[in-house]
Amino acid sequence: MNNTLTLWEDTDLTEPWKKSESKPTSVPNDGINETNNASVKNECENTGSKKIKQCVHCKQSFPIDHFYKLVKSKDGHGNHCRKCREYMVKRSYEKMRKLNPLKLRNRENQYRKDNPVKRWANTSLCCHRKKFRVNITVKELEELGKITSRCSLCDCWLSWGGNMVVKDNSPSLDRIDNGSILSKDNIQIICHKCNCTKRNRTMKEFLDYCQVIVNKFNIK
Repeated sequence: MNNTLTLWEDTDLTEPWKKSESKPTSVPNDGINETNNASVKNECENTGSKKIKQCVHCKQSFPIDHFYKLVKSKDGHGNHCRKCREYMVKRSYEKMRKLNPLKLRNRENQYRKDNPVKRWANTSLCCHRKKFRVNITVKELEELGKITSRCSLCDCWLSWGGNMVVKDNSPSLDRIDNGSILSKDNIQIICHKCNCTKRNRTMKEFLDYCQVIVNKFNIK
């Protein structure tokens, strides 16, 4: 059995539903797209999806939620399955990094400058997904960041600059009860310095810790 997907060398990512006339190339298939009508039908029943769509590249059929949303498309989804689409984007990025690294670096720097809150939200959730269950979207966290100008604990002004340098007043995502789930009700945006001090304490444990310091030095 041929375990390869057919993709195109130079796909126009601005219009992903259009295939280039370039020569196709073979891409290793890790088995995710190997499916049949029976398995697709079972997955549709399990997920509640009623629509099935065929990827224009790998020619495999999947439930509609296996395709990224695309407003311009008639059914509201792109024509490439997530696996093929992600591979195309990754390969395009690697190609640009080899051919024009300076242009790519300038583009990334400009993106950070123009979208500091969105970049922070995306980076924060990516880091937390490695250890925690995330029940909040990048969009929701971005909206929370846009209305948060001060640290929720020490009330200092947060620095939403577009550079990658971490400062004491850089925004930091904190779990209020230090649980394993990130949700809108269990997060707060505080400064980097406060988060380093709070570490893995719950809010109650952190307040008790602060009170111990106050009592020890008779701070009034």
